[in-house]
Amino acid sequence: MIRTWKIIRDQLLLLVGFNLTALACAECRARVKDGIFNHSFWANIIVVLLPIIAIAAIGIGLYFSNEIRDKLKKGVGKWQTNDDAVR
Repeated sequence: MIRTWKIIRDQLLLLVGFNLTALACAECRARVKDGIFNHSFWANIIVVLLPIIAIAAIGIGLYFSNEIRDKLKKGVGKWQTNDDAVR
């Protein structure tokens, strides 16, 4: 029973703490929004998401590297002539 009250108390403290933090910035909220949602908003979003896209592309490339290598070998084999294969 005491443990349950401690959990409830901690959750209420977190809830109140987050609300007080949000209310402390009420006077500068408009300036913050104007700074975020300005003419360079989409450029900033792309800059933030670019590392995630790059890491995902590298991960997907590594995951499918065997299949990609096999398909490339088959594709190159079609274009090689007998003279090229001998070398």
